[in-house]
Amino acid sequence: MHTVIVLSYDSLVSKEAKLFHCNAMPDRWIGTDEAGELVHWPREEGGWAHRTVFHMGRKILVEVEPALARGTGWFGAGAGRPPRGAGGIVGGSASSPVTIRATDEERQTWEAAAKKTGQKLSEWAREKLNKAASK
Repeated sequence: MHTVIVLSYDSLVSKEAKLFHCNAMPDRWIGTDEAGELVHWPREEGGWAHRTVFHMGRKILVEVEPALARGTGWFGAGAGRPPRGAGGIVGGSASSPVTIRATDEERQTWEAAAKKTGQKLSEWAREKLNKAASK
């Protein structure tokens, strides 16, 4: 008599895929693989094919929305374009826009400064305002 064990792919896949950001590895995603183990891969199209085991501790990880890794090939990201919003941090949400009156010269100066850092004006302004508020 033979015993036959049948496993479905669904039983091998972790129930909840999780994605993390790590300041020590800003150019890589950290997330769970099909078995629920932590791996990291490049934040680029098809990056999931170049994944490797994550050996650092979980304490340095910040959980983010899985959809942010769309396009990398990671199974947990779902389909579609990456979402826009408050950096994708779980529990965070974008508020309504804040309007600031500025002269044309001020805006041009701000846009030039943002361009130098490779950021959009809104990202640059948010970073500068948060830094000033934390002092």
